[in-house]
Amino acid sequence: MRQSCRQVTLLAAASRYWSSSPVAPPSKQSRLLLFLSQRFHDIETLLSWSSWFKNRGQSEWFRSDRRGKFSWDFMNHQDTSIEEVDVGNTLINYTGLENLVKQRGLRTLSVSGCAEVDDWFLSRLYMFQDTLEELDISNCPRISVGGLAALQKLRYTDQHGRK
Repeated sequence: MRQSCRQVTLLAAASRYWSSSPVAPPSKQSRLLLFLSQRFHDIETLLSWSSWFKNRGQSEWFRSDRRGKFSWDFMNHQDTSIEEVDVGNTLINYTGLENLVKQRGLRTLSVSGCAEVDDWFLSRLYMFQDTLEELDISNCPRISVGGLAALQKLRYTDQHGRK
């Protein structure tokens, strides 16, 4: 009995592996939801950290109010990239930086007072080496001299907060 069950399992797995039937294309609704989730997940995460951000070419900062509510006006600027981010005094860390990866036009980043920002975080900033111009790492207690060495990869960056 066990032998026949194993053979059936192997046949089922082999038939799926060798199947040539095409996968059905996703529906328009699924594609729209995927696009929206990829585009706005990063912004939603930034806002949930009680942070501020500013789009390229805009003078106003988008931020939540005292109750944690925010204006959906950033939806009017879907085709512009985020230029400045202030996540100071939040719990952003190496893992949280993943939410900024797609922002290839990021010029200014402030992580002032972030207790979780460390050397690993600084080593990950290489992805912004062509665009990042200002970095505020003041009052980040977990940064060492070794972490500061990772900032050499940033070409045009003015680094505030370190002596």
